[in-house]
Amino acid sequence: MHQPIKTKNKAQGGFSLVEVSIVIMILALIFGSGMALYHQYRVEKDWTETEKDMDMILNKIGGFRTVYGRYPCPASPTAAPGDEEYGHENADCKARIAADLGTCDNGVCTYASNNPGKTVLIGSLPFKILNLQESESYDSHLNRITYAVTYDLTGSDSVLMADGGISINDIDGNNLISPEHTAHFAIISHGPNKIGAYSKGGILSADCDSGSSAEEENCDADTTFVSAEVNENYDDRIGYFSSVPLDEWRVGDTETTQNDIMLKNTSGIAIGASTSDDLSTSDKTKLERNTIDEDDDVKGIVKTRNESKFYLDRLCTESASSTDECFPADLIAGEHEDMQCPEGQYLVKIAGKQAICNDEIFISCPEGDFVKGINNEGKIRCNTSTPNACYPEEITTSCGTSKTIGENDDGTPFSSGRVDYAYSGRCYMITDYDDDDFEELLEGLSVEEMYAAIDAINAETRTQETCDNGEWGSQIRDTYQCNNGEWNFYLSHETWNWWDAFPWYYYRGRLSEPGDINENPYENDLDNTDGYHDCWCREDYRITPMECDLGYEGTAYRIEKHPCPQTRHTWQTIDVTYQFCGCDEREEVETMSCNDYYEDVTGADDITGLTGNVYLTYDITCEDDEPIRSEEPSSVDTSECACAMRDDTVVREDCSVEGTTNSWSWSGGDETSVEALSVSQWICPETTTAGLPDPGYYDEPTDVQELEALTIPACVCDASRTQTVDVDCPSNLEGDGKVYLREWDCSLNDGLGGWEPEDEWELIVNDCKSCSWQPPSGSPSIEAFPYGGPDKEIGNTCNCGSGVSEFCWDYGSGGSYDVWTSCQCIVQED
Repeated sequence: MHQPIKTKNKAQGGFSLVEVSIVIMILALIFGSGMALYHQYRVEKDWTETEKDMDMILNKIGGFRTVYGRYPCPASPTAAPGDEEYGHENADCKARIAADLGTCDNGVCTYASNNPGKTVLIGSLPFKILNLQESESYDSHLNRITYAVTYDLTGSDSVLMADGGISINDIDGNNLISPEHTAHFAIISHGPNKIGAYSKGGILSADCDSGSSAEEENCDADTTFVSAEVNENYDDRIGYFSSVPLDEWRVGDTETTQNDIMLKNTSGIAIGASTSDDLSTSDKTKLERNTIDEDDDVKGIVKTRNESKFYLDRLCTESASSTDECFPADLIAGEHEDMQCPEGQYLVKIAGKQAICNDEIFISCPEGDFVKGINNEGKIRCNTSTPNACYPEEITTSCGTSKTIGENDDGTPFSSGRVDYAYSGRCYMITDYDDDDFEELLEGLSVEEMYAAIDAINAETRTQETCDNGEWGSQIRDTYQCNNGEWNFYLSHETWNWWDAFPWYYYRGRLSEPGDINENPYENDLDNTDGYHDCWCREDYRITPMECDLGYEGTAYRIEKHPCPQTRHTWQTIDVTYQFCGCDEREEVETMSCNDYYEDVTGADDITGLTGNVYLTYDITCEDDEPIRSEEPSSVDTSECACAMRDDTVVREDCSVEGTTNSWSWSGGDETSVEALSVSQWICPETTTAGLPDPGYYDEPTDVQELEALTIPACVCDASRTQTVDVDCPSNLEGDGKVYLREWDCSLNDGLGGWEPEDEWELIVNDCKSCSWQPPSGSPSIEAFPYGGPDKEIGNTCNCGSGVSEFCWDYGSGGSYDVWTSCQCIVQED
């Protein structure tokens, strides 16, 4: 049976190329806009997640401070997952071992604060002591959160507002906190560009100096950080604390006190109670002894936190057997009848559950002391200082004198961190003569008589004064700083020059210890102890010879003074006498270049073709002791002038077509790859003008073919030409890349040549290496399944730089598998 052949027409199915193109274009528009929206969604999601984590971290650190009375120490930013230090507080910081400024221990660095006396530690977030998940210690870009904290506050039992040492500025450098430089801690997410951030593997993601100035401020080696809105030059997020709520309680953080709840500002408190409640988060906490008396009443309930009152029934000793042996709370409140005093009397103490009353109450301390409290006998307890403040103290200065520091005009103490200065020194002062005095004194004297007059002044009796008159009138300044009630010596400074104060940036006069002074020897002085001139200064005058002014002969004399105070030897000019200078009749020779003189004589411009100098001699005569120079030179010497000798100028034109060359010779040498050459010859005319040789010059350029009657061969393809090409490694490999050798192919471009195609290049260097999954340090877990799939078997290749994987595995024993977390894709060993 014959079956007809069937054909498929357009109506039966399929698409033309035009239709397919239209569909692809529509899909591209849809996916293009969709991808842009998705990208925006991802960016906003990353920012939201990072900000949420930053807020949580701030609360965690604040809660830690509330419970333990201190801030945690930073963790190492360079420790990798599995390392002993990873996520833990820095051991030296926690043990209160202070590091030197500018040093780093496992990436935790110590820097000086802008708040005097404070230091700051910078590392990464110690997520383990804060009970954070590991993932919560990274931002949305898988970089560690940077953590900076004031060192003193990581070991303090009382965190105070002004004890911080971190500076927070806006993007223009303006301070954002008050008091300035007192933020307690700061946390930083370094944003999508990762400038200054550390990766999960403990590697610096991007160098600090590769970002904007504002971003660099958040990772450079200092204690200042920038908080700003995100823009094209700033993508960091920062959080910080600059003040704390008043909270008197803390939890012990040592092995022996970890179950105790203690007051911060006292040596201890004994509470005969136990509780499992968290005092830092509960709205209401009870501390109670679960003992019931005969009336079924609970003894000694204390309710704390967020309550307007303390509820107390009675206070009992440990040995009390009934409520009759307890102290009723209403006695303290003053509501009990036994607590009432007769009219006109005042309650001064309680004894035997009875009020003890007096007609008068005296509450005072001796002058200079302060009320500290009341003892159990009703007497005032006094103290000589207030916490964290310093009062006047007598010290011995570097110059051996006694001074009192810490004296405020209003009688108030110096707060912690403030500095005070003690000035000292002796000065032997002389009569202060000015220039008029010396002009009158030295007028008409011979040189010997002038020296004798100055010696007589220096021999006069001096006035001995104490050079301790502040910044501008002292020899030595000793600096002391108030640190928590104690005056600590900081440094000493010398007055270097008599016109200087004590500049903070001047280090040559900086002294490390009181009395460690050693500057410049000053001989023949009144008190030259050990040959040095530090704690004292003597004023003297001296005469220094100097040259007379131009046109005069003889000697002028400068009168100088050695002023006080100063430890260097600088002299102040008081007057200059010219009475021994006279007019000098002589010849004066002026020198000009031959080129300049030729221009003056001929009126020509830009002459450069001569060598040598011209010497013009002028006569200097004297009229009324004033030098007069002749208008015209008495002689002119041009004998040095000559035409300059210079080489010919050669201009070459290389082969104009890339990859072509030639080779030929001429009188000037051998040429390669040159298709045109011209020569400009140097001409010395051997003529003169106004008695001077005329300068040399270059003639017009002449083609070498015309000059030497030769033919330059045409440029042809250079078959010997080669070139090396550097190629980066593929994204899944690691190394310095590959190097290929390519050759010039003269069969291309109608015989002019071209580089051979890439598939013909010769590989001469291959430094691209593959990577494989490797386990971190530490023991694996024994599992029944190889987590991560077959691609995560140890030794399997992976994309270099792909970072840390959740799992990798190896075959164990007995049909089990060894499984690690935080596996790394690293370069295979050769």
